[in-house]
Order: sequence, then structure tokens, then C-alpha cells
Amino acid sequence: MKRRKVLIISYHSLPLDVVSSYRVKAYCDHFFQYNIVPTLLTHRWELDDGGSWKFHNEDRTIVTESLKSHEIIRLPRPEDSASAYSIYSIIRTIIKYARGDLDVNLTDSYRMFRNFLYTHLQQHQYDLIISVFNPHNHLKLAYEIHKKFDIPYVLDFRDLWDNRVVAPSYDPGFKKRMIDGAIKYWWRKWIKKSLFFTTT
Repeated sequence: MKRRKVLIISYHSLPLDVVSSYRVKAYCDHFFQYNIVPTLLTHRWELDDGGSWKFHNEDRTIVTESLKSHEIIRLPRPEDSASAYSIYSIIRTIIKYARGDLDVNLTDSYRMFRNFLYTHLQQHQYDLIISVFNPHNHLKLAYEIHKKFDIPYVLDFRDLWDNRVVAPSYDPGFKKRMIDGAIKYWWRKWIKKSLFFTTT
């Protein structure tokens, strides 16, 4: 039986101790049992001397790990690009939402993943891509990769961006309705081209 290759894109991964890190680890371990070779693309999660997760402003080294069940490619983790509240930041946010860049503070992370993938996928072939939410930018990446390289993709959601949106009592204000509307628009667009999506 031919071994299939799957690329899993996840912002979070072990040793970062959050639910989505264990989720992608479980995918990698599970797929391996069925003759599917997973490669996990994520960030470098490393602690500094003070016990905080490092940003890599100068060190741009990509780290690879070969494990029994899967391979991990770890990209440097750029610092969040949060800006002070201002008219400029509001306009910037509106422009980014209009382009589908829903994670305004993670723009540098998105660019790092995209730039790496556009080079990597010219030399490496995968049968499928699985992009894990959150953040949103991995959903967008899967869509863009499909358009450019014609690789089928699956979108994996643990939760909605805000689980309150399905509650009958949900009554957001104007700003929140606008944000929800933009997210719904982009999610529909990205889901439409996927093979299928998964959620819990």
C-alpha cells in the first residue's frame, strides 16, 4: 500500500501545554498507524531564562525533528505585532479584515508560514493538508496553498471563533456583529474549497 503524506499546519504544538497542542500530537500518532506519514509545521516553542515563551526576532533558524511517528518543522516565532489603540490601528484592522487577515497581531507569523510553504512545496509533495484553527490565518493558508499548488485540504476546528454565536440568547452590539459577519464570510469562502471540515 502506498504511503500517503499529510502536512499538518498548527500554530500550537508541544511543549506548549494547551489543548490544541495535544490535538495535533494525537493526529500525528493516529495517522502513523494507518500508513500515513504526517509532517507537522509549527513554531519553535522554547522557554527563556524567565520561564516565558521566546520570540525569535534575530534567530531565524528553522528546526526539524524526526520522530518515530512524524516529522516536525519548527519555524521561528516572531513577536506579536500588537499596536496601541489609535485611528491608525482601527483603519489597519479594517483593511486586514477586508483581505481575510483576521489575526491582525499575528501578521508576521502568517507571513513566515506562507513564505516557508511557498518554497517548501516546490520541493516536497503532500497528498493532503490539514490546517488547525486557531488562529484563522492557517485556514487562509490552506485555501491559498490549494489555489497555488492544487493540494486538497481539510480544515480542523475545535471550537468556533466565539461559541456564543450559536446561543439563542446571543445579542451582540454593532461592532461585534461586524466582526462576526466578516469572520463568517471568510470561513464560508475557505470551507467551500475544502474536502471537508472537522469540529468538536
